[in-house]
Amino acid sequence: MTPYHDALHKCAERYRDMQMDAAVSVEDPLWKFTMEFMFGCRDGLPVPKLCRWLGYIQGLLIERGYTTVEAERDWTRSLFRPLDFPEGSDAQSR
Repeated sequence: MTPYHDALHKCAERYRDMQMDAAVSVEDPLWKFTMEFMFGCRDGLPVPKLCRWLGYIQGLLIERGYTTVEAERDWTRSLFRPLDFPEGSDAQSR
């Protein structure tokens, strides 16, 4: 797995735990898709595909009231910012 796959997998674990805390049924399509996302991270599916899946799952979790845009932005920033803007990159300061 790449560092990006590791970061995405951490998100998948977070979203699995959110759903467990909310007692979401294992028959719920969101639960099933979250598990597929987890396995896709572990199995090394293409990162662009996984990023689209991440956004979809986040959107549904927000729509259901399990989290907010702000909470996810703040939680994921520390995972992805160093990967998107390596230390010393001009883009990081923008």
